[in-house]
Amino acid sequence: MRTFFVCDDSFETMVDYTEVRGKKPFVPLVSKQETLNEIKAYMRNGIEPIFVVDLQMGDDSDAGFDIIRAIRKKDALKKAPIIVVSTASEQETINQTYELGANAYIQKSDNGKRFRRSIADMYAFWDKIDLHDRHKLERIKKPRNKSS
Repeated sequence: MRTFFVCDDSFETMVDYTEVRGKKPFVPLVSKQETLNEIKAYMRNGIEPIFVVDLQMGDDSDAGFDIIRAIRKKDALKKAPIIVVSTASEQETINQTYELGANAYIQKSDNGKRFRRSIADMYAFWDKIDLHDRHKLERIKKPRNKSS
């Protein structure tokens, strides 16, 4: 079972993540600084993390981008999955997360039930995929081109 490190400053959203995850490994992180500190702790403890990152935390609109950069700078975390979950819907923002090294992007829904279903699906998928097969992760990361 993998440990999800969920970086989100919204209490309501964190409750959703916690309730859907249940008793499975889960680390709630509510600020950019706390997340950066936990990345260092992970490196000491050898946990196999999956990061779930909100792009904006508090007044820091770049917090999520900074977290993605920090994760990707660590050699031991270069292959760790990063899933961005955000309300941002601008294609430029989504593309930037992929360019920085995110593996997936989920747009937060205003509908609580739909959002919880998205979280459950995310947990189920990332709990099952073989994280050691980098080729699979690369295919997931690359958006598909729609042909006319």
